[in-house]
Amino acid sequence: MSVIDILRQLLDPQITGPGIGPPDGTFDTPHCEAWVTLDSDMAARMYRNDVQLTVNFGIGSAVRGIKSSIYKFDRELSGAITRRRRASRLAAQSILAPIQQEIFNLMALSIQGHFEKAYRRWLRNSLLMLNDNPITDEDVVKAQWSNPANPRRDLGELMAHIRGVHLRDTVEGPYLLELALVGNVVRHGDGPSARIVYEQYPHLFDPVTVFDGAPAHEEDEEIPERLRISEERICTYAQAAYQFWHRIQYAYTSEY
Repeated sequence: MSVIDILRQLLDPQITGPGIGPPDGTFDTPHCEAWVTLDSDMAARMYRNDVQLTVNFGIGSAVRGIKSSIYKFDRELSGAITRRRRASRLAAQSILAPIQQEIFNLMALSIQGHFEKAYRRWLRNSLLMLNDNPITDEDVVKAQWSNPANPRRDLGELMAHIRGVHLRDTVEGPYLLELALVGNVVRHGDGPSARIVYEQYPHLFDPVTVFDGAPAHEEDEEIPERLRISEERICTYAQAAYQFWHRIQYAYTSEY
């Protein structure tokens, strides 16, 4: 290895991405006293491990890849000699930055979709083990994440009817409910969720552009374009999904 290679290793930062580590015991308790344990919780370990593998080897790899590409252009830009070379590299960098943000937004949607698929299956399997429950399988299939007009078709509320605890009342629940709405914005753009997310979680959006000292008129269709999910938020969402399933499987087995 040459001296240049050694210096490059010392100077180049370690490109990292979102990741989930093994359980450390922090969340090894049932959700609360009203929690109902059922045999459907047997699958929680599988759901937990699936989240970990998806994030560590899928989402993490994608984030590391785009960060590595942007870092490469940053280095080449700083070393550019001619104005022409500098301009071309700067143009490439300006293209990559929005792509990185779109990838981060899509990674949040990926976590949300992965969690929702397992969550619905878990609720449906739990329903099979209960007698005289007014909730039907059709309620779970057709439920949405935010449906206050019809609690029997609200996914968070259904968990309370089937398992004894509303999703929002769990430690991870607020992050998972936020993620559900964020996923709707990424998936549908300027649908009704965009305004709801913006009003409830304004910190997830770029501020409105200011012209001549006054904010520009804000149209609903402009809100999704300002969504800025950070890598740190991706990690928060992933950890919340992982810990949700870990807590359930620990309550069921008392094992890691």
